[in-house]
Amino acid sequence: RAKIDEMSATELQTPAEKIVKASPFEQTEGHVVSVNKQLTRYGGNQITQTVSQEALTASVRVTQDGRTVRLDLESLTAEAVSAAYKKLNVLLKALPKAKELVEVLAPGANYTDPKRKLPAMPSAQFAADTIQKAAALAKTNGLETSGIYSIEQKVTAYSNSKGLRLFDQVSDSEFSC
Repeated sequence: RAKIDEMSATELQTPAEKIVKASPFEQTEGHVVSVNKQLTRYGGNQITQTVSQEALTASVRVTQDGRTVRLDLESLTAEAVSAAYKKLNVLLKALPKAKELVEVLAPGANYTDPKRKLPAMPSAQFAADTIQKAAALAKTNGLETSGIYSIEQKVTAYSNSKGLRLFDQVSDSEFSC
């Protein structure tokens, strides 16, 4: 699998579309998200922990006969998608019909800009250097600091049975001391 900042719309859109194509239901939404997180914790003017995590998650939402339900997928294999649809069918039969039901969105022209790219993910060394500068400033002034430095990048693909295809990239960072 490609690194999150190198992932293209196609790499995430393809599994989202496969989820939708495998559906036996009248309306289906496939949602695939790739997340890359880095977190550095510090206390007493020292770095205490640095962790990094990458995750790929997927979910499916279906609507049938006035009922709607969403389920997280265990994986993107054909077997896992098929098993999810069997569970969704059982859940749909157990639910009462909704008085109001949100329809899946129809295609449009301006939902996404596939040319937009995420900025490069800062390195763990960048976070460590930033924290060391903050700790040195605190120590110089007779203070002690603790906090976190976190960075998250998320790439999302969405596909539905009406032909809508969305792709979005988001990055977020937090530094507290």
